[in-house]
Amino acid sequence: MDDPVAFKYLANLGDRELPTSDNQSIAALKDGTVQVLAWREALPDQPVSNRPFFTKLRQPAQTTPLTLDLAGLKPG
Repeated sequence: MDDPVAFKYLANLGDRELPTSDNQSIAALKDGTVQVLAWREALPDQPVSNRPFFTKLRQPAQTTPLTLDLAGLKPG
């Protein structure tokens, strides 16, 4: 994904950034709705060089499920 496309999606999250305690997430407020972009960077075990490794389909790395803890929101 090139940078202009990435910035388009980041800008669409909302106009007010909300604080998070995680360095792998971005939260924002858009039209009264919380928008969250979260990712889990888990590098796969790579026993060979790049060419043979990245020319084959790989299973995603196992990670723990995502948990969101939100506070200070009005019901509804």
